[in-house]
Amino acid sequence: RVVVVANPANTNCLIAAMSAEGLAKKNFSALTRLDYNRAKGQLMEHFKLNSPNDVKNVMIWGNHSSTQFPDVIDAQIRKDGTWKKVTEVATELDKKW
Repeated sequence: RVVVVANPANTNCLIAAMSAEGLAKKNFSALTRLDYNRAKGQLMEHFKLNSPNDVKNVMIWGNHSSTQFPDVIDAQIRKDGTWKKVTEVATELDKKW
């Protein structure tokens, strides 16, 4: 497995993955994975879910820095066994959060 931590981490990870012909692409991860996991965890806690596996389709734009932007516009949460878009279940108070 390969973890890339030097910014621009996502770009450097892509270059490393494309240059390593003998390694599976699924074995590469960038430091932005930390930010992705953090965003999933925050949604899990906010919506009182049981597991980070109850959150999907979260995106992180940018590098691991103050310029990154967590994007939940397509995110979904599994509540009561059903997947629902965050934008559809979010209350006005949630949107301010």
